Amino acid sequence: MADPKRIKDKALHDQLRDLKKDMTGSTEPLLSARTHQIYTSDIWRMLNNRWTGDSAILAYGDLVTKFCKEKGQGRIVVVETQFYSLWKQGKDSGEPDGNMPKACKHLGDSLGGTDNLRQTKCVFFPINFSNAHWVLVAAFPNEGRLHYLDSMGAKKDEMAPVIHAVLHGFMGATMGWGEDRLDTHGWQVRETDGKAQRTGWECGLLVCDAMARVALDLQLATAWSRGELEALKLHVAASLLKDELLYESE
Repeated sequence: MADPKRIKDKALHDQLRDLKKDMTGSTEPLLSARTHQIYTSDIWRMLNNRWTGDSAILAYGDLVTKFCKEKGQGRIVVVETQFYSLWKQGKDSGEPDGNMPKACKHLGDSLGGTDNLRQTKCVFFPINFSNAHWVLVAAFPNEGRLHYLDSMGAKKDEMAPVIHAVLHGFMGATMGWGEDRLDTHGWQVRETDGKAQRTGWECGLLVCDAMARVALDLQLATAWSRGELEALKLHVAASLLKDELLYESE
């Protein structure tokens, strides 16, 4: 079993404290080799219980991907957050299912071809509803299953079109892959039980935590105290500042 490390480094504690007090929300970029750039203002908003945005979630996804690669935990793919919005634009314009060109190309580029797909353990889709709420879909293409994670409890009217987009997106993205094309008919779909979220801003943090736990084969946490959520917020912020996924074995 592994869990987020407790932040014992005093210098890091001080850095987080000072950043939280910086009410200007500095736009200074954090220099790192990660794929997605993140700014100190992204962490400032998180520390002040404002919002965990696309940049922070994708940058944290980079850390999960890197950690799993280094630890031999399998290939992890985090799909850009605009996948679902591109899919919806295609639907709204009347394009047929499985032929949403931009969304499917976007997903195909993320998957990286047949050889990479065979080595992929999990594909994460962080999805945002109306700039108000984050959910996560974890897809296991080599096992033929999806896991829908919503920290407010899954709502059927929101869940159904997201699952539809992901399943048909895989088929459209791999359409030209011959025998390796994914046929998602019959894939198993499950959802999380319980409502882990306590206030209106924590959903992005819980998406970050879910990516790490699913990727590392850990039990999902579906009940959080306020103290645990505060500790999770510090863990995500510290990981982003240090450019390292701060998990440890018990």
